[in-house]
Amino acid sequence: MPIGKKVLDPRVTYMLSNILSDNKARSELFGSNSPLKLSRPVAVKTGTTNDFRDNWTIGYTPNLATAVWVGNNDHSPMAGVTGITGAAPIWRDYMEGALANMPVEDFKAPDGVISLKINPRGCLAYPGDRSAYDEVFLTESQPSQRCALPKPEPKPEPKPEPEEDTSIGDGEIVEEVPEVTDGGTGGGETGNIDPDSDPNEQNRRRQREN
Repeated sequence: MPIGKKVLDPRVTYMLSNILSDNKARSELFGSNSPLKLSRPVAVKTGTTNDFRDNWTIGYTPNLATAVWVGNNDHSPMAGVTGITGAAPIWRDYMEGALANMPVEDFKAPDGVISLKINPRGCLAYPGDRSAYDEVFLTESQPSQRCALPKPEPKPEPKPEPEEDTSIGDGEIVEEVPEVTDGGTGGGETGNIDPDSDPNEQNRRRQREN
């Protein structure tokens, strides 16, 4: 068997395969269950010409590579058919059938690459960083700066309670409190005894009248 000629650093080819096999990275554009997702790790790329005359999907596992082209025989434009809607379903069905009886293999990292937890800001993730994701780097170009811990959000200061307004304005209803004087009974506004309701006073009046 002829020996192939190495044209690219195997570390770089692994990094390309790592990027192209990241289903989560392409989910924002194609969805998490697009025709590019197989039942095993696979690196894949689609393409579509601007005039919709050609579209293709090219993908590979560690032991099988397949390319599918879709277009019209007369090279006329298609009605909005793209690589994800035209070639990708055909590519997926063929790959799943061809690999059905083959062991599942992942892309093996060669020496000289390292996988690190990275914060979305591009620096090394801090301990407990829930937004971190795995990223592959060449050992000589790996990041060394770690992201600072996020500052805790300041607690909102409690709003002061509004002071009670004791002033009397137009249209306000003021409760009238009865005035009670010393020695009064509290039964009237001034606390004085009503002569007409006092039995002793009534007897004295009758005596004067007789």
